[in-house]
Amino acid sequence: MKRFILFLLAALLIAFFVIKFGINHDNSPVEAHENLSGQGCAVLTYHRINKDSFFDKFNGFITNDPQLTTYNIYKSDFDQQMKDLKRNNVEFITPQFLQEYMTKKKTLPSNRKCVLITFDDVDESVYQNAFPILKNYQIPFTVFLIMGQVGNKDYNGVSLADWKQIEEMQKSGLATVGTHTYDLHYLKSNGRPPFLVNKNINAFQKDARSSIKKYEKHFGSKPDYFAYPYGFGTPRTDKVLMDDGYKLIFSLRYGLNKPNDPTFFVKRILLTYKDWDDVKNWIQSK
Repeated sequence: MKRFILFLLAALLIAFFVIKFGINHDNSPVEAHENLSGQGCAVLTYHRINKDSFFDKFNGFITNDPQLTTYNIYKSDFDQQMKDLKRNNVEFITPQFLQEYMTKKKTLPSNRKCVLITFDDVDESVYQNAFPILKNYQIPFTVFLIMGQVGNKDYNGVSLADWKQIEEMQKSGLATVGTHTYDLHYLKSNGRPPFLVNKNINAFQKDARSSIKKYEKHFGSKPDYFAYPYGFGTPRTDKVLMDDGYKLIFSLRYGLNKPNDPTFFVKRILLTYKDWDDVKNWIQSK
């Protein structure tokens, strides 16, 4: 009994520091990046927006599970991030504006910075927790769907949003829908996604066409925007997508997007807590 009480007290002490100081940012597996500076458009990439949970925070603190750290921002923190962006007078943009900005068809006022909010995979937490916040602040956002897995309630341990939820977000006028492959969001035994191997280019092309067909079925038009699972493709996969009519291809190369940058290699910032600190410093800088 005494041992149990000591264990409980130790757990409560650790929990106190988890709640007080949040997730330990220094344990993030994401590499350090160069500082963000100057005018440009930041594309922020989220995966899951989970409800604030003592158990999840405790588990993330102890295990440093990337599903609870790198790929998750808690709901209250996401809300605060959106408030910070609004308070600093950023221009919330759509992918269409980003394309026109990068091709010099549109410009920003000299004192403004622009931000595009994006979500990869799109599990139910995006619909349940992020969407109400974005709707409240009237912030446009983009979702990249694994087209062949939409509605899968056990996709690698997460429950993906279904078509009804996706269509509700899209019909709100805030959500732009892009694709994230049809069913090539996985790693081979060599630790690389299959589409990075040249011999799989035909499979990638077939997968891309399947995505387009499914997209047309639900939205009545072809998709314009694609995000690579795991962040990067190859010149050959880029060509497949551009030949299929995609206007922007999103990577996970860290940095800001500026006029004349290539539209087939859009930079994005995978939002961890540490990277949010960098973004916040950027939006507050002159």
